[in-house]
Amino acid sequence: MVVVFVFDITPQHWELAAQLARRLNAVVTVPIYPLGPETRLMKMYDLVQPLHDELAGADDPTPFWMIGDSAGGTMTLVLTQRARLAGNPTANLLVPITPSTDSTLLNPDMHAASLKDPWLGVEGIAEITQLICPEMDTKHHCVSPIYGDLALPPMLVFAADLDLLTPDTKIMVNKAREQGTEVELVLGEGMVHVWPLLPIWEAQQAVDKMVEWLEERK
Repeated sequence: MVVVFVFDITPQHWELAAQLARRLNAVVTVPIYPLGPETRLMKMYDLVQPLHDELAGADDPTPFWMIGDSAGGTMTLVLTQRARLAGNPTANLLVPITPSTDSTLLNPDMHAASLKDPWLGVEGIAEITQLICPEMDTKHHCVSPIYGDLALPPMLVFAADLDLLTPDTKIMVNKAREQGTEVELVLGEGMVHVWPLLPIWEAQQAVDKMVEWLEERK
């Protein structure tokens, strides 16, 4: 199988990529792309989309899975939505890790959740959204995939109890299920944003879950 992991790379990302490659006997492809605010949002997607489309459309029967954390989790959703809109093949399985799904910031539960989030802030999300896509409607699916087509491949979604993004993630999961998508939601109790990549025991449990879920669907 081929696994694509999307987001900026840190040592924790390489460790996860190595575990997935070793335990799943997989080829892990890590696209390196320019980040914001220097690069606009649609430019990022336009740079990575061809790789997604090439791997998803390959003639061989190798399974293709896509995994990403934070904005990379958002990208797994958006690249899949864009491929579907274009009538192109998509990844077989998706694993968004604490993705941002709604940048409108209209959900009052998000604002309430921000009071206990030690990492992210609503103001910061508003600022980065304005910097990387100032010309776009925040309800555009490339900015907020919750407003796009959620009839997607099976998904394993990780969320965190203390992450302000979680209320919108739960809504996205419910919408996807309503549209017929198989979704399993793993909520890390007492966990923060991108917890499956942190050097903690719970993160290894999350990786074990990821490997088990992917293995079952080869």
